[in-house]
Amino acid sequence: MKQSAKSFGFLVLAIIFFITCKKSNVESDTTSVNSPPVANPGLTQSVELPTDSTNLDGTASSDPDGAITEWRWSQVSGPASANIIKANSARAVAKKLVMGFYIFELQVKDNGGLTKTNVVRVNVGHKPIARVGSDTTIMAISCSLPSLSATLDGSATSDADNDIDSYSWHQISGPRQTGFINDHAAITTVNGLRVGRYRFELMVSDAVGLFSRDTITVTVDSSLSGSDLDLNTNGAFIFFDNKEACPWDCYYQDETIISATPNIPSLGALNINIMESADTAQLSYSNDCAVSFRLNNNLYASGHASLNLKKLIQQGGGDFSGTILLTSGSAQNCNHDIFANSAPLTITGNLDVATQTMSIHLKGKIFF
Repeated sequence: MKQSAKSFGFLVLAIIFFITCKKSNVESDTTSVNSPPVANPGLTQSVELPTDSTNLDGTASSDPDGAITEWRWSQVSGPASANIIKANSARAVAKKLVMGFYIFELQVKDNGGLTKTNVVRVNVGHKPIARVGSDTTIMAISCSLPSLSATLDGSATSDADNDIDSYSWHQISGPRQTGFINDHAAITTVNGLRVGRYRFELMVSDAVGLFSRDTITVTVDSSLSGSDLDLNTNGAFIFFDNKEACPWDCYYQDETIISATPNIPSLGALNINIMESADTAQLSYSNDCAVSFRLNNNLYASGHASLNLKKLIQQGGGDFSGTILLTSGSAQNCNHDIFANSAPLTITGNLDVATQTMSIHLKGKIFF
């Protein structure tokens, strides 16, 4: 009898546990939550007039645990002229748009009855017209430092809505050492130009978000016009017989130094220096005659002359003639090969041994 009562008790407990667990499962099933959908009306749009319509696309909207069953488009703000076609579909069309800023709202509903909204902005206006003028060429008369500059003018840019919001200049090709004084101004200056061809672009944007671009080519002429010399000047010379020279190890040479400082109206102060180093043997005329020109103590050109001054001095002076071949100078800052094919200058004159003076005539093209 006691055994039956004990078994009956266990049976009752098992039944109670089964009913409790089933009830718990039923309660859990009835408390599941429907997640709301996600409304996605797309990114901000810009519409360029005279186009007066745009597509509204909500197909990127989603529902994490079901399906979207309804779409509804509506206008929140902006000019009242707009009209939405197919406002109750995923894809709609906004028509009769005029200049201004619109906000359109998309509301989506899922199969559980939950809704969600999101908005998209549509900007409408006329595109600005960027204008930077005609291509230009800069003639590099000389290659003084700092390097050349050019003014870039985008002030002719226009916009029918009068709402230009920004200017932005940048270089799209050419040597890369340039820099803008202000690359966000309508008119700017670009510095650091060397010989070559450059392309610069101006991009203008308006308040609606529309933009346009225009480009200009700036060419810095690589030919360098140079300066034509036809110069008469006077100078002085000093002759050193058997001069000791000790840069490292001492040696001796005959040396002639000529200097002249004419002023050229079209150029400025020009210093002319000629130095001949000759063999010390009395009858030897093996020599090296170096020539340098320095303009305004800044620009320079140098090379060698086909003169033999020692011989002329030992013969008592007189007339001389020769050529000067320039091989290097500041013009190479603009064009490294400027002296490669340049014609030699001619030099003529008369040397007076008694007064240690000379007259010089220079003719030809020189580059600084």
